[in-house]
Amino acid sequence: MQLRVMSQESGVKSQHSERVVKSPDVIFSNTNVSTEGKASKKTFRHPWIYPAPMDINDLSVYKRSMRLAEEIWTEVHDWPSFAKYSVGTQLTQAADSIAANISEGHGRYHFSENRQFCYYARGSLQEARTWLQKARSRQLISKERFETLSDELMTLRRMLNGYIRSIGPKNKNS
Repeated sequence: MQLRVMSQESGVKSQHSERVVKSPDVIFSNTNVSTEGKASKKTFRHPWIYPAPMDINDLSVYKRSMRLAEEIWTEVHDWPSFAKYSVGTQLTQAADSIAANISEGHGRYHFSENRQFCYYARGSLQEARTWLQKARSRQLISKERFETLSDELMTLRRMLNGYIRSIGPKNKNS
């Protein structure tokens, strides 16, 4: 298999009109010619150079944090006005920040920046736990609902910690 730079033009180029490259910043293409003379191109990145970025919606920690934020929004929506605009706003913003920071870090495409934004997400998660405890102590949510949301936050924390550990190249010595 030869690696060639993808052509911006449509159609099949001959081997002589494409150049082989070794740059890690280039998306490569693999051209296969069938017996009928039609060519098909598959685009890919070499996994040892730079893996293709996964879509944020395929990331389970992101999807779960989005669901949790919606659950919290629904819970806070029916609170009395003063509680909604004091504790409720803080709780909702902290929950929304979890997914927002995961998403922003994912969009940076640099391991260290992605990891840093996940640390921010972890901080927002801890803040959401604090506001949830305040909501419970002020009797804004039931004990059962508090335990359900608290358990979900703890599960999300474990998932987020696992995701943070997975970011970046793996050290072969460890």
